[in-house]
Amino acid sequence: MSLTIRERSQKVADCIKTDANQGIESIASAIGISKSSVHRHQQGIARRNQYAESELWETASGSSWLKRLVIGVLYHFGIKHGIGAESLSEFFKSVHLATHVGTSASALRHLNHRLEAVIEMTQPPNLSSVSPSTHRVSASGETKPSLDCRYWYWWSWRVALLLQKLNVRIVSMRPGDIS
Repeated sequence: MSLTIRERSQKVADCIKTDANQGIESIASAIGISKSSVHRHQQGIARRNQYAESELWETASGSSWLKRLVIGVLYHFGIKHGIGAESLSEFFKSVHLATHVGTSASALRHLNHRLEAVIEMTQPPNLSSVSPSTHRVSASGETKPSLDCRYWYWWSWRVALLLQKLNVRIVSMRPGDIS
């Protein structure tokens, strides 16, 4: 399986962190990419890391959190509250994310359209046709129906499949993990 550009960049950044005195050739052989690719990644890392917090985004966990942040901001403020792509672009630039994420208004509009398409495709088939098969007891002691397990697995499979297209990984989607 080939690595994405971001994953290769993270590997280069990890090698530099472990031993800052490593040469391009030793990093290239350790990762298994060309020396010119290592050099381009080093230049990109230097360009992106203009701010104190920038180093965090070069890690796998930081990159994952950054994706979650961008998708969350687009969904909650762009889709749910109708804030325009220009304003969201200004926000991302003001919090120093423009060097790590495509934050132009047109890029955000494009991602917004992709996110809306994912949301549309994950709508349930028809909630009225899904019969409650089990009941749960609420905090007040009231018995409430919960959706059929088959519906949950259909939904979780569908969301995972569509978010994979956005290059977002899901840690867990087991029903017991959600409160």
